[in-house]
Formats: sequence, C-alpha cells, structure tokens
Amino acid sequence: MAKFFGERPVAEWFNITNPQVKSREIDPQNISADDALKMMVAEPLLIGRPLMQVGNQRLAGFEVQEVHNWIGLKLQSVGERDPKNCPCVKTAGSDQHFT
Repeated sequence: MAKFFGERPVAEWFNITNPQVKSREIDPQNISADDALKMMVAEPLLIGRPLMQVGNQRLAGFEVQEVHNWIGLKLQSVGERDPKNCPCVKTAGSDQHFT
C-alpha cells in the first residue's frame, strides 16, 4: 500500500474526512509510516482515496492537475468538488455528474 503514497509525508496518507482524524482522536502528524500502514490495514477508511494504478505507476488521492499530468484527464470534464471533497466528472454533452 505504501507504494501508492510515494514520497508524500505520512500525514497526507490519511483520509481527512475520517471521523477519527476529524476529531483529532488520530493525529496523522505524529504517526510513523509503519504505524500508519498497520492502522490502515486494520481500518481501511483511514486511507486517503482513491488509490489508483496504471501499469506499475501508483497514485493516492485525486488532485485534478496531478491526475491530468499522469494519465491525461480531460480537465474540462471535471466539475466543482462536492461536499465530500470529491471532484465531479461530467459526461460529454450533459449536466450529469459522477463521483
């Protein structure tokens, strides 16, 4: 799983919308990489998502520009983020959004 996070700081591995993280019951700033991985295996909802893989390359999280640079995401197909901080992807020729 660690391969998805690359060189990112451990604190960025966590799902910031997880209730334990939001309430500061879990403080990602003070957790080692080994402990973070153990916690995430035990509680997958702690993992910052999505986890994506194309070939041997992996990426965690959906930063629009980063995904565009990686796989050529059509930037015009990405709408505003929803309340859960997920980008909405629009279908061609419609106002429908998928998250």
